[in-house]
Amino acid sequence: LAHDHVQVSGRRIGMSIEDFELSRHGQQRNIRVRCQTYGAAWSVIRTEPLLLTLAEPYAAMLASDTDDVPEVIVVGCPIDVPPMEWHLYWHASRDGDAANAWIRHQLETIDWTPT
Repeated sequence: LAHDHVQVSGRRIGMSIEDFELSRHGQQRNIRVRCQTYGAAWSVIRTEPLLLTLAEPYAAMLASDTDDVPEVIVVGCPIDVPPMEWHLYWHASRDGDAANAWIRHQLETIDWTPT
């Protein structure tokens, strides 16, 4: 908590899931940068000394491409954060679209359990 953080949220204002959980423990982190996507946030931490909290499998995937940035280090979260709920949304006009149905099926059959 003594370091500056990147917050990832699709919302323009408000807390993220990490901030809600920290507030339950009476803690607050210093948000220096706010990004809408983890990809954008990852680009920020490759050039700035900031902390980014994200799901372990995603962190491992992104960290595997850090040969040119050896300072990026992946560590476990020091507090338990409840699992996120994911939802799929699509426009009703695409409900019968074969490609859309295919990608929805792919996403629904992935084992999202952290390893």
